[in-house]
Amino acid sequence: MSICIMFLVLGFSGIASADLINGSFETGPEISTGFLYLDSDPTGITGWTLVSGSIDYIGSYWSASDGSRSIDLDGHSPGAIEQTFTTIANTWYEVLFDMAGNPDRPTDQEVWYDSSQPQSSLTKAGYQPKLLGVTAGSYSNQYSFDSTSTTRGDMGWIEQSFVFQAAGDLTTLEFASLMPSNSPYGATLDNVRVNETIAPVPEPATMLLLGTGLIGLAGIGRKKFFNKTS
Repeated sequence: MSICIMFLVLGFSGIASADLINGSFETGPEISTGFLYLDSDPTGITGWTLVSGSIDYIGSYWSASDGSRSIDLDGHSPGAIEQTFTTIANTWYEVLFDMAGNPDRPTDQEVWYDSSQPQSSLTKAGYQPKLLGVTAGSYSNQYSFDSTSTTRGDMGWIEQSFVFQAAGDLTTLEFASLMPSNSPYGATLDNVRVNETIAPVPEPATMLLLGTGLIGLAGIGRKKFFNKTS
């Protein structure tokens, strides 16, 4: 009996992983100055393709969440990266990733990033929160992170979760900056993993609506019964 329960737990705990490549961005071009600005495809970061804008490939410039490298999704402008991997049609997957935000603040020399803005407006708070979008097939979601109080040595990484159902045997996962076009300080990304999971449980509001509907149906049934017997 205990063996059967063990198999059930393993079968539904989401431990089977999809074949995502280089999820912590550890394999890529040499970084000799703390970070490497990338604005062309291919970037050389194994498994990942830059599909728009530009990114910064971070080495020793700040502390990574896993290993020693991470990504700032804004280079000189918002960027997006993607990877296509093997999936099973109609199977649910959970994407786990670590998110933080570029902790730097603009300096006087960086006023050229948005010449329409007065220099005094280019403050660290002016680039908050950091916004990131995740897409897989027809599923998408947005995430935010406030890096006002973080530093390069203490990035405040948090784990985020994104769930999708695969439509076929290949799925493309995309991470995109949702920052304004003038922002060089974006959301940061590290430690991306993909695991099989079970279908998500409906939100409490959905369950409340369902319960209200069932109660209403029961009330209608009782009304018809009383009308029939009166």
